Parts: sequence; structure tokens; C-alpha cells
Amino acid sequence: MRQFLLILGEAFLLLLTGGVLFILVSRLGGPDLLGEYSLVLAWILLFQGLAAFGIPDFVTREAGIHGAASAPLVFHGFLIGFATSAAGMAILLGFTVILDYAPHITWALRLGTLALVPMMVNGLCRSGFLARRQMDFVFGVTVVESAIIMVVSTWCLFHGGGVVPLVATLCGAKLISSVLSLYWFNRYGVPLWQPVDWKLCRSLFGPILAFGVSNALGMLALRINTIMLSFWAPMSVVGHYAAASKVVDVALIVPSLCSQLVMPRVAYAFAQRQAHELALFEKAFHAIFAAAVPLGIGILFFADIVVAWLFGPSFADAVVPLRILMIYFLIEVAEGLMGMVLKSAHRQNQDVRLYAVNPLLNIAVNVIAIPALGSTGAALAKLAGVIASSTNRYLAISRDLVPLRWFEFAARPLMVSVAAGLLLKPFGNVLPDAASIALFAALTVAALTWTAQFSLTDLNEILSPPTH
Repeated sequence: MRQFLLILGEAFLLLLTGGVLFILVSRLGGPDLLGEYSLVLAWILLFQGLAAFGIPDFVTREAGIHGAASAPLVFHGFLIGFATSAAGMAILLGFTVILDYAPHITWALRLGTLALVPMMVNGLCRSGFLARRQMDFVFGVTVVESAIIMVVSTWCLFHGGGVVPLVATLCGAKLISSVLSLYWFNRYGVPLWQPVDWKLCRSLFGPILAFGVSNALGMLALRINTIMLSFWAPMSVVGHYAAASKVVDVALIVPSLCSQLVMPRVAYAFAQRQAHELALFEKAFHAIFAAAVPLGIGILFFADIVVAWLFGPSFADAVVPLRILMIYFLIEVAEGLMGMVLKSAHRQNQDVRLYAVNPLLNIAVNVIAIPALGSTGAALAKLAGVIASSTNRYLAISRDLVPLRWFEFAARPLMVSVAAGLLLKPFGNVLPDAASIALFAALTVAALTWTAQFSLTDLNEILSPPTH
């Protein structure tokens, strides 16, 4: 349970540095600055997919299966990660020469390339800590990074700083936290000082390549909408979409953390062919759905209130995109779990093929929808992509691995939260906004309490490391 509390603590800190910082940028800088900052972040995170190359997922799986014996694999994963990060920096720098952005945005992009190596290091160390259930170190690194970003960025915003000092702060915080991560990981996690074995390195490239392509496609699907929107729309429209997208990103923090935490156990279960272990994970999946579905439905119903509270009246155009993206959020929760299952079962090559339709369809719809509908079109494109890829993954897993009961898991939370939302909707002009949201939360929690199909014992079993 202590590990779970540390996960919640990390989620809170990520919410602080992600969500709260975006709110400060929107309130103090308006839609234009939020659009610029979000655009630079979108490019950095897109190339992080190339820099990290899926190696964190590979490390999580191997550390979950082999434990301390995975040290040579982890070490050579780092070697490949440094090479791919250098390649990502070079390619992103090349793009800054081609892209026709304002000079200050171009400089911020060039500065942002310095964050790619530290982000790769943080990702690999974090994966190793998660696999070994050493969440103390993950939480400690996140505290340091969050403190730097929030304190320095807030100071910059209150003194009229633009996108360049914000990105510089991000790079500095990532550098410091990566050094701390590497030190702790080498001392308390997996010893990294291993002899270089180029034959082993070459043998790892095949499995890592599949993880890398999958990760790069995932980052492309997540970030390409913001980038493509900047080609056809003013920066203020990019800011409106970024506001809606950030709400989704924050909402996905806890489901993503839970998926990463469960992955080592799922990988070990597949490796040992332990059917009872696989059945146990259904309780964890049910818990994720029981938390995520009411959250998504609640934000969908009260999107206008959420946008006004968080970003202010100048972001009213973000309401419709946010409602569309919350439907995307509900599907993405299930798809993230399905991608984790496929990778845990050593089917990463199949997963790449199944997921490839997502960014391809997303880009195709963007080309048509953004010029006509702006930020709403970008949200629709993102939704189209996740529907296609999640359908592919669902059919493949149900056919080849284990039957999935996503609809059963989601049905009760969905019915309860939709009923609560419809019940309160007619009173929207009577009840205060805060009262409406509080009543929605109380009704859904009360109705779901007696239907919960998981216990603290099951949760503790999931959080414990596999027995090797």
C-alpha cells in the first residue's frame, strides 16, 4: 500500500507541473503563449519517442521477468538510448531550419533539443524503479524536478517571460533530475557498470526496435494534432486545443501509471504461463475503469465549467474539443492497457502493426478537418485514430491471447455516471457550478461503492514485485 501512496504522490506532482503550470501560462500569458509553449512541448515530446525508442518499456518488461539478472540488458539498453537520443537531437535541429515559425519559437525548439537525453535517462531509470517497486526513488526524482519547474517557471511568468525561458527551465530541471535518477538507479536499482558486449547490443536491437517504433507511433498520434494545427491556424487556436488536450493528459496520468506498474507482473505471468495470475489482473483493470470512466463522463458533462475554472473565459472555444477528447480519453484508457498486454506477451511486433493505423488515420483526418473546423477538427482526428487502433488491438488480443471483458468492466461505471450527469443537467441553471460537480461526484461514488469488484488485498498483490 505504501507503494500505491507513492504512486498517487507522483501523480499529484505530475498534475502540479503539468496541469497547474498550463493554467498559470493560460492565465498570465493568454492563448497565444499557451499555444507557443504547447507547440514546443509537442515537438519535444514527439522526438522523445525517437530518443527513448521504447527502451523504458523494454526495461520494464525485462526487469519484471529477470529481476537483478537483467543488469546487462538494462546497461546495453542505455547505450542504445544514448545513440537514439543523439539522432533525435540532430533531426529536430534540422527541422528547426525548415519550419517557418517565429524566431523566438525556433530558438525555443533548438533549446528544447537539450532535454531529449535527460528525458531518455529519466524514462529508463523510472522503468527500472517501477519494475523493482522502488517508488521512493521515482517520487524523490519527481519532487526535485517539479520543484525546479514550478518555482522558476512561475517566477518567469510573473516577470513577463515568454516561451524561451519556460523551455530553458524545463531543460534545466530535466538535466538535474536525470543525474539524480542515474545515481540512485546505479546505486540502489540495477548496477550499470557492465562490460560492453557489442554482440548482445546487436541482439537487443531487434526487440527494442519494435518497442521503439511502437513508442514513436504513440508519440506521433498524441502530438501531431497540435503540430498540424499550427500549420493552418493562429497560435491562439493552438492554445485553445492545447488547453483541452492538457486536461486529457492530466486525466491519463493515473491510468498510465497503473498500466506501467502492472506491466512487470503481467510480463512475468505470461513468461511463466500462470493462468491464475492473468485472472488476478482483471481486478486491477476493473479498478482502473471504475475510476477513469466517471472522471471522463464528468468532464464531458461539465466541460464548460472546467474550462472556465481552469483557463478563464478567453478559452471558451476549448469546450467542444474537450468534450470530444473526453470520449477519446475513455477509449485511450482501454487501449493503453491493451498495448501493455501485447508488449508483456512479447508481441511487440504485432502491436506495432495493429497500432500503425492510429497516427496514419489521425494525420489523414487532420488534413481534411483542421482547415474546416480548426481545433474541433483536430480533436475529431485524434478520436478517429484511437477508435481504429483500439479496435485492432481488442480483436487481436481476444483472438490470440486472453478474452477481454472491457465492456463488462466499463458498463456499470458508464451507466452510473451518465445517469448522474443526466439527472443533474436540468438543474444546471439552478445549482451553483461547484454544487453540481460535488453532487455528481457524490452520486457516482455512492452508486459505485457497492459494485466495486476489487479489494485492498488484490491491489497489494498487484503492487508487489513478481517472485523470481
